[in-house]
Amino acid sequence: MENRKAFNFYRSYYEIAKELPSKDRDAFLWALLEKQFENKETDLKGLAKFAYISQKHSIDKQIKGYLDKTKGLKNPNPTEDPNQDPNQDPTEGGKQDPTKDPKQQVQEKGEVQEKEKGEEELNELYKLYPSQTFRDGIKSSTKSKEKNLKKLKTLLSKKEHSFDSLKLAIETEIKSKKVVNGIPEYLKNFGTFLNNLPDIEEQKPEVNTNIINYRWSDEQMQRTIEKDKAESYFANMAQGGYKAIILD
Repeated sequence: MENRKAFNFYRSYYEIAKELPSKDRDAFLWALLEKQFENKETDLKGLAKFAYISQKHSIDKQIKGYLDKTKGLKNPNPTEDPNQDPNQDPTEGGKQDPTKDPKQQVQEKGEVQEKEKGEEELNELYKLYPSQTFRDGIKSSTKSKEKNLKKLKTLLSKKEHSFDSLKLAIETEIKSKKVVNGIPEYLKNFGTFLNNLPDIEEQKPEVNTNIINYRWSDEQMQRTIEKDKAESYFANMAQGGYKAIILD
């Protein structure tokens, strides 16, 4: 891409850059220039990486626009593609999609990540509970996926329940049963178990002093994070408007 003379520097690049500390701002802007003129990916860390990822869709659109036009791959029906301006200098690359506020982009990314994490936790807890049990020598099913996942989601949304405490309760219940051919005997239906949880407080393991318990200011679900990762993680999420409430 040594023939590229210029590219469009979008307002969103400026808005996200001015929110960064000077060191991260320099790293972010240099990575942007390296990508635009050399198509080279830079190994970024911390807030600079987070900022770059938030703008990556627009950056990649510009690179694709430049490569397509310089290789003669212009869309024959440019009006059908809002990301291609037929009158734009091909050295400048593609036109940006209608941009959102950079802080909103960061917030939306954080929301997606939190949603994905929540779904992973739900599925892990669901899979942990055995799907079959022996009752009087007869094998029977213990789970109803849709109902069980809905109940788990409700429990996790309550402050008194966390992923770790529910996992511990399930593991303790399983260990209390005799196992025949890999299948526990007289195990409750998962829904019944969740509706009549044992005293989880008494089952909590020794407190890990390297763990911070927290929740986001706009929700009640308790979460955990390792202390050495907390500061950078909370700083990244704060860019998207998330405020962490540290719990006892």
